[in-house]
Formats: sequence, C-alpha cells, structure tokens
Amino acid sequence: MVVLIAVTATAIVFVTARARFAQDERAFKAAQNFRGQRIEQRIDTYFGEAFELVNAGAHAVQPVRGNVALLESLTLSLLRAREDSNVYGVGVFWAPYAFDGKDRLFSIYDHVGAARPGPYDHVLPGGIDQVVTILDVAPAGEDYTLFRWYSYAVALGRDRAVVSGPYTEDGRSFISTLRPFYSSGGKLEGVVAVDTLTSEFKALMAAGAAPGDVAWIEKGHTGRDLVGTAPIPPGPRLDRGFSLRYTRAMLHLSTDERPLEVAARDETSAAIGLIVAIWIVAGIIAIGLLERWHSQERQRMLEADQQRLEDEIAFSRTVEAELRKVAFTDSLTGLPNRAAFLDFAAAIIAQSDGQYGVFFIDLDRFNIINETLGHIAGDELLRAVGARLQAIIESTDMVARLGGDEFVLVAAVESRSFSEAASLLLAHLSEPIIVRGRTIYPESSIGVVAVDDTYSTPEELLRDADIAMYEAKDRGRGQFAIFDSAMRRRVAQESQLEEDLRHAIERGEIFPYYQPIVSMKTREIVGFEALVRWHRADGTIVTASEFMDFAEERGFVEAIDSLVFRAVCGHAQTLFSIFPWAMVAINVSAAELTGHNLAQTMEPLMRQHGLPATRLKLEITETAMMTSSDVALRAIERLRALGLQFVLDDFGTGYSSLSYLQRLPISGIKIDRSFVQPLLTDPKAVEIVRSIVALARSFGLETTAEGVETSEHYELLASLGVDHGQGFFFSPAVEIEALVRLDRIAL
Repeated sequence: MVVLIAVTATAIVFVTARARFAQDERAFKAAQNFRGQRIEQRIDTYFGEAFELVNAGAHAVQPVRGNVALLESLTLSLLRAREDSNVYGVGVFWAPYAFDGKDRLFSIYDHVGAARPGPYDHVLPGGIDQVVTILDVAPAGEDYTLFRWYSYAVALGRDRAVVSGPYTEDGRSFISTLRPFYSSGGKLEGVVAVDTLTSEFKALMAAGAAPGDVAWIEKGHTGRDLVGTAPIPPGPRLDRGFSLRYTRAMLHLSTDERPLEVAARDETSAAIGLIVAIWIVAGIIAIGLLERWHSQERQRMLEADQQRLEDEIAFSRTVEAELRKVAFTDSLTGLPNRAAFLDFAAAIIAQSDGQYGVFFIDLDRFNIINETLGHIAGDELLRAVGARLQAIIESTDMVARLGGDEFVLVAAVESRSFSEAASLLLAHLSEPIIVRGRTIYPESSIGVVAVDDTYSTPEELLRDADIAMYEAKDRGRGQFAIFDSAMRRRVAQESQLEEDLRHAIERGEIFPYYQPIVSMKTREIVGFEALVRWHRADGTIVTASEFMDFAEERGFVEAIDSLVFRAVCGHAQTLFSIFPWAMVAINVSAAELTGHNLAQTMEPLMRQHGLPATRLKLEITETAMMTSSDVALRAIERLRALGLQFVLDDFGTGYSSLSYLQRLPISGIKIDRSFVQPLLTDPKAVEIVRSIVALARSFGLETTAEGVETSEHYELLASLGVDHGQGFFFSPAVEIEALVRLDRIAL
C-alpha cells in the first residue's frame, strides 16, 4: 500500500512537471514564430517594392531603345521614385548590339559616402553617380554580360524577376533583383537590376529579432545563403523557416534554446525534489514495517542460510571438478587438450630423472577425408586415432589432442630409442581404420624432441617438435624427424629471408636485368628476357633461382612480378631507342597468371610508358598451366586480346608439353638448358633438340635455346635449325644502363 501511494504521487508530480514544460515550450515557440513573421513581413515588403520597381523598369526601358538621354533620365527617375530608401541603385544593362550607340548605360547608384568615383562614374546632383560603360574603351574584364549574375538573370528570369548575390563593389556588399527585357520579336535586349546593400537586409532582420536570434535568407534552389545577421553561435538552437512571398528564398530564424533548457531543468529539479521527498517518507514507513517483519523471520532465515551455505559449498566443489575437467579435456576425443599437455610438460621439465620424448603427430592428407567423406567422418577418424594412441601409452605417459588433426604424445623413452619408438608409432598409426563403412589407411608425420635441460618451458618443446614435424613432412608422407639445432637455424634463416624479402619489396630492391636473345642466323640481338635480380642492402646481387621458389611459397611472387612489370615498362623507351627492332620477354608465375586480373594491371602500365603490346612476350611454364589450366587459359586469352605474345618456357621438362602445344595460343617455345648442356657429349640430347625443333616448326612456332655457353653450343644449335639463342656465350643478364654497350653480338 505504501509503495502504491508513493507511485501514484510520483506519477502526479511527473505529469504536472511535463505539462508545465510543454506550456513553456509552446510559449517559447510562439514568441519565436511571431518574431519570424514580423521579419518576414519586412523582407516581403522590400522584395515587393524591388520586384515592382524592376518589373516596371523592364517594361519602361524597352521602348526607348536608341535614345541615350531618355534612357538615362528614365533610369534616374526609377531610382528617385523608389519608396524604400533601402534600394541602393538601379541599373540597365544592354546586351551586345542591342543599343544603337557606342555606350551601354551601366547603372545609377546612390553613392553618398562612397570612397571615390570609378573611371566611368559621373557625379549627378543629389549625391548620385551615373556609371556609363563605353564599349570602345572598357577592358574585357569589365564586360558585365560575362558576369555570373547577368547569365543567371537571362537563364532564370524570362517571365519573372530573380534575386542574386551577394556581390561586393567599392567596399560595399549588395544583393540584386534582376529581370531581362526583350524586343517584340523575343530577342534579348538587356537586364534591369535593382540593388540593395546587404547591410540594409541585416538591419531589416535585426530590427525584428530578439537578443540571441540569428536571421538569414537562403536561396531556395541552390541552398546558398544571401545574407545573415551574424554567424550561428555554438550551443542548442531552435531553427524555423519562413517562405518569402515574392521569391523562392527562405527566411530562417535561429533562437537560443538555452532559456528553454533552463526552464526545463528548473521544472525537472523541482519535480525530482518533490519525488525524492515522497519516497523518503514512503521509505521511512516501509523500513518500519520491514523491520518488524524482519525481526520475526530472522531466526528462520539464519537456519535456512546455514543449510544453503553447506549446499553451495558442495555444489561449488562439484562444479570446480567439472570445469577443470572441461578446461583440460578435448571435447571431440576425450583426450587431454593443449592446456593439459602444457601442465604435464612443465612437470616433466621440472623433474630431473628419467628420459622423456615429445612426439608431435600430424595426420597426412586429413583434409581429403573431410572433403570426400565429410566432417562427421573426419571426426570419427580423429576419435579412432586418439583411442589408438591412448591404448599404447603407459600410466606415466600422456597423449593429448592439440587441435585439428594434431596430436602430441609425451613418453619415457631411452635416448637411443627415439628412432625406434617413432618408427613403431608410425606403423601403429598406419593400420587401417573403418570409418562409416570405408577402410582408411591413415598416414602421419611425426616430429620428435628429446626433453633435456636445454628446455625451460613447455612452449619451447612444442615449438621444436612442430619444426621437426614439418621437416618430416618435407621428406614425404609417413616419415618422422628428430629435432636438432640445424632445423632451428634453418627455420630462423627462412624467417630472416622472409623478413628481408618483405623489406626488399617495400624498398624496391627487386630489379629486372636483361639478357640478350640472339638470332642464330644473323647473330643480331632480336630481343631480351627480363630476369629478376635482388640488390640486397649489403651490396650483393641475388639471382632469381636463389629466392623465387621461396618467394612463391610465402606469397611474395605477385608483388615481385608487379615490381618487375613496372620496371620493364619504365625501361621501354630507353630499351627501344637503342634496339628499335627488339622484343622484351617477361616471366609470368603461376600465382600471377591465376591470381588477380593481370590484364587490368598491365594494360594501364603499358599505355602510361608507351610500351606497345606487340613488343612484349610473356613466358609461361607448364607448372603455371597445371596449377589451374582453365583460369590460366582465360587469363591468356584476355592478354592476347591486348596484343601480347606468349612463349612456353622450359619446354620438355613437364608432363604434358604436346597437349599444351595444341591448346595454348603461343608463338614460340624455349628449349630448356637441361637439353642444351649435354649436346656436345650426348647424342640422345642432340636427337631430342632436333625433335623439338621439328615439332615446333610443324606447329609454326619459333624456338629459343637457353644455356648457350660455348661456340660449339652455338654452332651445333644453329645447324639443328634453332631460331634464337640465349646464354653466357652471348652475354649475361645486365642492368638497363649496360645495354647501351650492346649493339651486335660478335661471335
């Protein structure tokens, strides 16, 4: 009952406070609306007179065409006839060739207080300036028909007056009311302007505004402000817009809302104070009632709390045991998990007696099980492998699942028995397993680490076991490897090489070198192959064979290819100025050919550097095609559409060269150096090259032999009908600067 009464009283206070605030808000907005309407009436009154004056002028000046004196008198009369002194000036601006004389009457202004007359001003009685522009002497920059306000009036004011501005002239800012006038035949003859100082607009608006109000006029079709009384200060504001009667402009009035917020805070504070008082009284009453009830129930609650505490302690112990089990158990296999292994390994490292080994086990080709039989079958296989491992360990050993298809076994093993134990473990794991009606012969790779005093943390053990496992995978499926320090050094070296390569790409240390391709008949250079070189920071130059395989494995090859493409395109002008008949060949990796759109990368580069597509050849290998032949073929077709030619590199070293000769749109093949080097000693090599040349000719393809290192190589290859040669006999690969020294290969 006490709470109900307090809630009812609170609701009454709240509703009353909201009603008072709503009343204050309505009064505040009504006062603002009244001020806005008052300013609107003043602005509309001015615009009404300005529109009447400009419309009257447009109708009055058209018939006096050719009469300069009458036109000047009429314009002066329009200015003096104004009822509102806010009108600053009246002007008549004739279109080119619309007035008979050489003069165009520019405007008439009330210049009282102006700094000084301009070069075309004539002071008239009463402090009025007559401004006349003479066409023969006025500079081009003073041709008002080119000004924006003139074009604006002609474009929008065909049948009505328009408002434009503000403009600044002689230190004064003003706004113009404009209307064009036309001959009876509809030809534009000029524009009539009525100008008013922006200060007068500000005065009209400020006279109807209250302290803290900001008023401004906004052009309706552009959203630009014509004039405002002041910048809008920061803080809460209430904005209201009023449509002006004679123009599409909007009058805006912004009022400081802080007085309304103060009133709201006052109402809220008063209401909160009253509500707090109500609830304090209600609380005092409620406390008394609760205290009486509490004293009666205290003894019973103490007894219940004692029993509940005992139950909670027992439950907490059960939950703790379950949580520990969950935290250290793999949910799929029921084996200990990574956390449990780390605890067990830490204990093994801490003890000084015994010889333990860590066996890091990874199932080979496990992803094939998931892809062919499904993930449920993969889970069954993992459970079966876990159970098999659990069955062979001693009570002092541990087997854990780290995640995915990775297991780790920690067992006491004599130091000389690691190889034997790993072999037995591989044999045990390779026994067939029935999964969902299918017989699976699992294979594993095992990395072995001996636990000794060089290890201080279980993470170090796991790191080296993982390194040894990957060493085993590199040896082939179903292998094991025992960790040694050389593996760690190799991993460190590969990590350093990866970091150096990343920095080399960022710093642009990868450059193309150019090795000449020579005609075997004319002994002239017919092209160049761009070969990748790495200028290391220590000054050494590294060839592609030393790092490109590693770069492709680590995903750097696309970035390296991009650097080489850009460099070759940048060298194109220099290269072709020395060898105007030569071609340039660039190697394209499998990743680049099957990755992003190579055509979209190369086309703008060639266009930017003036490299004709017909002068560029891309060398591709069978490996690139075998990676994703359909994707590679589509990429080749897009590049051929640009005009590029393709050459099949390392021909004969792959598995399906003949099929690619049929399928690929290539213009030539390169005979691998493995066939060229033994030519002088192996008759079979001669017959192989002879067959390759005959095969190429039957397909209409050019042949290029790599690895031409001696004159004997050259003469024999030429006699076999090889078209082009490339090798140290002619020239090694050189930088672009060294190409100026190559013109004709002397044999």
